Amino acid sequence: MHHHYPKATYGAVLPLLLLCFTCMPLKAQQVNNFFNRVIYANDYYFSLPMYNPAFTGDDTQPSVSVTGRMQQSPQEVNPYTIQAVAQGFAPSLKSGFGFALQYHKFDDNFYGGTQLYPTNKRLLNMGLLYSYMFEVGEISVLKLGLGASLLHFKSDEVFAVQIPAPQPTVALNERTFKPAFDIGLSANILDFYVGVSVKYFNEPKFKFFEPGTESTFFRNSYITAGYRWALLQDRLVIRPSVMVNALARNNNFGNTGGGVFFDASVLLSYKDIAFAGTSYKVNDDPFFLSLLAGVRLNKTYQFTFSYHLPEKSAAKGYSRFEAGISFFLQQSRFEEEEEETVE
Repeated sequence: MHHHYPKATYGAVLPLLLLCFTCMPLKAQQVNNFFNRVIYANDYYFSLPMYNPAFTGDDTQPSVSVTGRMQQSPQEVNPYTIQAVAQGFAPSLKSGFGFALQYHKFDDNFYGGTQLYPTNKRLLNMGLLYSYMFEVGEISVLKLGLGASLLHFKSDEVFAVQIPAPQPTVALNERTFKPAFDIGLSANILDFYVGVSVKYFNEPKFKFFEPGTESTFFRNSYITAGYRWALLQDRLVIRPSVMVNALARNNNFGNTGGGVFFDASVLLSYKDIAFAGTSYKVNDDPFFLSLLAGVRLNKTYQFTFSYHLPEKSAAKGYSRFEAGISFFLQQSRFEEEEEETVE
């Protein structure tokens, strides 16, 4: 599959810039689970539709992918994440269609008086992804993305209010599945891409005990940008990229926030077969750097692995790694451009 991209006019990116400024004051989900900054496997090169539905159908993203992330800490809080995406592009409809599934087990604890209890906190999100490509001036590609899913959340953690006097805690008959909606924009300008998205646009809320407080999935905004720099007649490709996630403070998950999360990354690939890269992380305590490596066979089957390094000042026992398998069933526009050049 090949999209034809004429030369871009940078003024056409104005809708993206407006959405950027709109997203800045939004609150974002963060959980009080040590290093659970986000509930996605966050080496994002090959999972952009999970962060922004506007990348659904992008031919640089896998058609099918499954990724897992595991973490360990000296506090014996060891959450894990599993996510899967299937997506593709329909040229006649100028639309991308996809399905995303994500499961996250928090594996954290809470104190009830002086005794420590497991929260049994878990999350399951599964739904549909859609993107539509607009013809806007001479811009290469401008896409609007929408995501609609069912969000399952369950927690045994009690936020009981004991003032002015202790009250008995009563479990509520709360629905554990609620709708969640995401929106996003993306633009491809020659070899440059940029995207802005808002996750949990409707802010789903869950309350399991009375008295107690609601667990709210606040709006979660992401800004991504990257560039493809081809060298040595496309044998060597360098892909620098950034991701910004501004988090608000004092949300209902009990964490005071950590300011702005920022990832600066670079990925090098050789003949689209082997690749390696690194990502420097700001405020992703206690981790500050990840190392990524992978291989793609027959331009179809891809295997990836990454390991996240903790800061030297962190206590011993922290580790985090990710592994994934994916399939590319649609031809990348870069591959087709190379074949046309050879002809």
